[in-house]
Amino acid sequence: MAKALLDEKRVLYARLLSLADSARNKVSFERKQKAALFQLIGHDEPDDDDIQLEGEAADVELPPDLLELLAEMSGLCVQIMILGGPEIARKAGDLYAVVRDYARREAKERDVVAALVAVGDAMHLDVSRRTADTRLDLHTADQ
Repeated sequence: MAKALLDEKRVLYARLLSLADSARNKVSFERKQKAALFQLIGHDEPDDDDIQLEGEAADVELPPDLLELLAEMSGLCVQIMILGGPEIARKAGDLYAVVRDYARREAKERDVVAALVAVGDAMHLDVSRRTADTRLDLHTADQ
């Protein structure tokens, strides 16, 4: 049973990280396309590193496929709360928030990368520690 729970956690963790990375890549790609279009027509687009003011960010419309990614990430955060506990869930929630903020131009891409690394490290430690505990339990049961 412990191994099945551990496997389920691994799948959830991997899925969340994958969705976050996909969302980051999607936003980055769309911004590059938009910049190329602005350059083609001879207008300057605002620098992507410029963070918009809160009022301006609220006006940003996100494409439906990005909204779907964010909705799935949000659902996974709830599942992670149940299986991974509050510490991992907080980090997963932070990742969700920074990805959403990046899409709204309230955060920078490097913020998403930092959050991905932080939550990935925490998740790795969680499953590694649990794997070691499971191996110890199995070894003890064999004796």
